[in-house]
Amino acid sequence: MHERSARHGSPCEGWWEQRWFGRRPMDDLRLAVAPPRLTGSGDDVVGPFVLDGSIAADGGVEIRKTYVGKHQVVYLGQYDGEGRLWGTWSCCGDSGRWMIALRRGRSAADDALAADAGEPLGDIPRIAPRGR
Repeated sequence: MHERSARHGSPCEGWWEQRWFGRRPMDDLRLAVAPPRLTGSGDDVVGPFVLDGSIAADGGVEIRKTYVGKHQVVYLGQYDGEGRLWGTWSCCGDSGRWMIALRRGRSAADDALAADAGEPLGDIPRIAPRGR
């Protein structure tokens, strides 16, 4: 993975599911959230990727996952207001479920890297989730 994506945002855990492949983890996953913008990066069985999307005031989520030098996947879903995002992805006529959870708290090293990159510090902001 390239250097910039390895440093971008707060560490997260995530996965996506696809028929025939089952559930696949997203490794080295990081997100930076400064509402309404969401950006990040990671790596999975397909390859390294970058994330670019938004979280609406009502918790609606739209993310474009672009595999470096390859295709793009659209992630639509919602944010629960507590650090968990989930929904359905779609690409090339196929679709499946996905989930991303922000790990609570960042290390001092993560905060220093974020500050160097001009990113906001601290955990994912609280946004009113859908239906509340």
